[in-house]
Amino acid sequence: KSGLDPGGAWHAWGMACLKAGNFSAAREKFSRGLKPPMDLNQLSHGSRLLQEVIQYLEATVKPTLIADDDYFATLRELEATLRTRSLSLEMMCEGKIQHNSYYQECLFYLHSYGTNLAIISFYMRHDCMREALLHLLNKESPSEVFIEGIFVPSYESGKLHMLENLLETIDPGLESWGVYLIAACKYLQRKNYYHILYELQQFMKDHVRAAMTCIRFFTHGAKSYTELGGKQTWLLKIKDHLKVYLQEVSRSSGRKKMTFTFRKKMSATDVSR
Repeated sequence: KSGLDPGGAWHAWGMACLKAGNFSAAREKFSRGLKPPMDLNQLSHGSRLLQEVIQYLEATVKPTLIADDDYFATLRELEATLRTRSLSLEMMCEGKIQHNSYYQECLFYLHSYGTNLAIISFYMRHDCMREALLHLLNKESPSEVFIEGIFVPSYESGKLHMLENLLETIDPGLESWGVYLIAACKYLQRKNYYHILYELQQFMKDHVRAAMTCIRFFTHGAKSYTELGGKQTWLLKIKDHLKVYLQEVSRSSGRKKMTFTFRKKMSATDVSR
């Protein structure tokens, strides 16, 4: 009646229900104030009120305690995890998310009121990289969401190899990831992160661009022929990359029928990029 926005009151009531453990009542109260975003692919983590809900739920999760009797079993599990880190982390993530009511509440609110970036970032925070990648594909999110939500957090946390392994596991030909990988390369070039760029180009088997990056490593910062002489290993790498590229072109031209993967296309048709 007073014309004031009741959203704040509903939010406070919902938070009180959350803290009391009454999840169903909290959902009903929050539904009066929270609204889904107009654009699910905007580079935002959602409204301030939504972020407050997610932060509370994540902070309230209790760590799982290990009983003394399970000590040696846990050591064996750790050893297995170290052998197959990517797969094990995903299995651990799946169990952690599915069997925890607080994480399930997070996903409910994120899917109801959050952006794709917010959902992907949630998965990444909890080492669920595979789920983040699958969500990206299923929602056909733009490359900007991939860069900010998955790629940057991966290389900043030293998990670029894990990301590459998962990309290849989900799609061995990398067809599904073509747009995202090209965007990642452009991003790294703009940032002058050439060492990460070179690693990614090798993963993509983009030998022509990898050779061009090696040329930069060879010439950049050199002020004399003596300094260039100390970088001759890059010349050998350039030669190796171009040799592999020419071999691929020769093999592909000699076949009447050939199933192209993204990697082969990158070498054969995107040279002028």
